[in-house]
Amino acid sequence: MDERKLKKTGVLELDAQDRVIRQHEKPGRPQSTWSCPPLYFLQASARPRLEAFLNSSANSDAPGYFIDYLCRTEAVYAFKLNASRLDIGSLDSYREADRIMRAELKR
Repeated sequence: MDERKLKKTGVLELDAQDRVIRQHEKPGRPQSTWSCPPLYFLQASARPRLEAFLNSSANSDAPGYFIDYLCRTEAVYAFKLNASRLDIGSLDSYREADRIMRAELKR
């Protein structure tokens, strides 16, 4: 993934076992090429940590900040996929995703 795109998404720092060391939300200087869309599978143990995070953080509007908080208190692992994704965060990106998907349907 190119650096311009990485600066607009969450970027993971991983160890050799794919444990998340940090998640950087829209970093000015991406620490890796592992982007992380907001798709998370959480264990029940994360619920009280989520409540604590929401009560103490000014960054509760972006879920990546919670993952960064969580990986400092318990083991969080990444599931690596070598695949593309459509990031829809604006009307323009929605239109582009729609164009891509319509072209796929025609194939």
